[in-house]
Amino acid sequence: MPDGQTMPPQSVIQHLLTANHILETNPRAAIEWLARSKGIDLEFDQQHAPQQIDLEQVRQEARQEMLQYMQQQQRVAEEQQAESYIKQFAADKEHWPAVESQVLYHILALKGTHPEMGYQKILHTAYDRALADCPELDPKAKEKAQSELQERKRRAAEAKRLASINVSSRSTGKSVPVRKDMYSEMADVYDRITGG
Repeated sequence: MPDGQTMPPQSVIQHLLTANHILETNPRAAIEWLARSKGIDLEFDQQHAPQQIDLEQVRQEARQEMLQYMQQQQRVAEEQQAESYIKQFAADKEHWPAVESQVLYHILALKGTHPEMGYQKILHTAYDRALADCPELDPKAKEKAQSELQERKRRAAEAKRLASINVSSRSTGKSVPVRKDMYSEMADVYDRITGG
């Protein structure tokens, strides 16, 4: 657009349709405008015979140029939207600077394997994968490791407490009945009955 802003996709399509309509209804004016915009002089020297202009070819070229312009504007708009979303996404991510390059790697991989996935989903998935690649940064992994460490400490303390109970009961001379499994008890009963 004249002010340097990208043209919205709807405006690009409308512009393309208008250009096509002008080519269909007033091809001479459209071709002259296109030639002037590209710096081509359509004035012919009187000594030379005018060249035959293939209007259909000029129309095709104009359509192709408009289509390329529209696609370029669409890409620019998508890139700006994605860049804006990435900035917003990264703003509250504590570990973004440490994993940014891995995130970009995962984005490229996800785009190649899941082209139907939206850029927001791709970004979230790529960030999660990058954190998984760096478990020392992943808050979930840290939390899990801390809870596992606390559980191991609790089990060790419980085992130590149970061991001290067994030691103290042995040292007092009291017999502590030892529990046997069902098969051992049945074997003992059989031995008593048979006298064996």
